[in-house]
Amino acid sequence: MSTTEMHELDRTIDHLRHCVGTLRALYGDAASVRRLSNDLERLEIDARDLDSSPPNVVHREPVERIKV
Repeated sequence: MSTTEMHELDRTIDHLRHCVGTLRALYGDAASVRRLSNDLERLEIDARDLDSSPPNVVHREPVERIKV
């Protein structure tokens, strides 16, 4: 993932963290809020994994173009 995409992902996760915090303030320790928090934690773990490992570069064969 490019640096720009990683920054956007981090920004979006930060926004989601804020929203889940607001929901926790409104609903307390409800099961649905706990599940959202768990999902957020998994997103953060996956984002760190992506950031720490280089993407697989796919080499494609040149495409033959046929003039019509």
